[in-house]
Amino acid sequence: MERCERHEELVECLDDHEDRIKYLELADTETKVELRTLIKNVEKLIETIEKFSSNAWKLMTAVAIGGVGFIVWYIQYGN
Repeated sequence: MERCERHEELVECLDDHEDRIKYLELADTETKVELRTLIKNVEKLIETIEKFSSNAWKLMTAVAIGGVGFIVWYIQYGN
């Protein structure tokens, strides 16, 4: 069977496409790993923010109660 005139050109083009597909598959795998890592880090950040916000409310409540107590004490004994 005779080869067409562009046989070598087409073979090179196919090889090039094969290399590009391999690169894209590797890049896709790397992107998936990075995305999983990012998701885990965001989940940890959300947990930290939730812990801080619940503790912040407790702290603000304690400060408010202490402030009210101080005002009552100051009115009664401060003068």
